[in-house]
Amino acid sequence: MPVGSTIHNFNYTDRDHGENARATFNMSAFQDDFSDIQSTFKLYKNGSLELISAVDVNKKPSYVVFFYLF
Repeated sequence: MPVGSTIHNFNYTDRDHGENARATFNMSAFQDDFSDIQSTFKLYKNGSLELISAVDVNKKPSYVVFFYLF
């Protein structure tokens, strides 16, 4: 997948209106991996996840990332 590609678009629905219906997407990872995750992926507040640097599956075959909203 080329750098700059959108990997996924997260979305949510809520029955509330106005301020109570707002949510922000965030990501987290285990402490040892977090800087690597931040330099590889960018999660926008609107839920769009983008690849921001090249991934080498021979060096790192997988990532464990937690996505949440608040």
